[in-house]
Amino acid sequence: MYLPVMLNIEEKKIVVIGGGSVALEKIRKLIEFGAVVEVLSLAILSSILKLGHQVHCTIGPYTKDHIRNAFLVISATNDSIINRQVYKDCKDLGILCNVVDQPNLCDVVFTSALKRGQLIFSVSTSGQSPMLGQNIIAKLAQEYDYSWEEKIGLLGAIRTILKQREKDSFKRNKMLKAIINKDIDTLRRILEKLTINGG
Repeated sequence: MYLPVMLNIEEKKIVVIGGGSVALEKIRKLIEFGAVVEVLSLAILSSILKLGHQVHCTIGPYTKDHIRNAFLVISATNDSIINRQVYKDCKDLGILCNVVDQPNLCDVVFTSALKRGQLIFSVSTSGQSPMLGQNIIAKLAQEYDYSWEEKIGLLGAIRTILKQREKDSFKRNKMLKAIINKDIDTLRRILEKLTINGG
């Protein structure tokens, strides 16, 4: 049973064992959320090598030393022996591990996710049907377009000001509840008014 959590991986060292298309998918998600990724594989796709300064690639065989001090390790190889060894080494070192497509060898599983600025939807089937999770996310993407990035930013800015000027949490929450469904233009005006009035 997995506990749904949000992990702060910004500038954290995450090691990916494997350099193929599955690894590429995981690496793209990791760098989107600010991780520093170290990739180790006997062969690495050119598209991984071109991902930029957040990804450091090493071509060579896996050893336990490669994962020391990692925050999280992802094993995305097609070699079951290596995958099991990575999982065992992570257990020995007290490091969280994800072996792709093998839930029984995972301390954490990747969810299907949709990111709209600070608004993040995460759907998990606990590794049982990733495709179902992706289908649900696709439906959410139709309803929550990129305009939600600005809306979340505006709501956050308004909340920050209200926390400073209204110390009664009941009254503050009532104000926030009243604006939660307002359109972006209305939220802009509310924020402007609060700012002009000195917050």
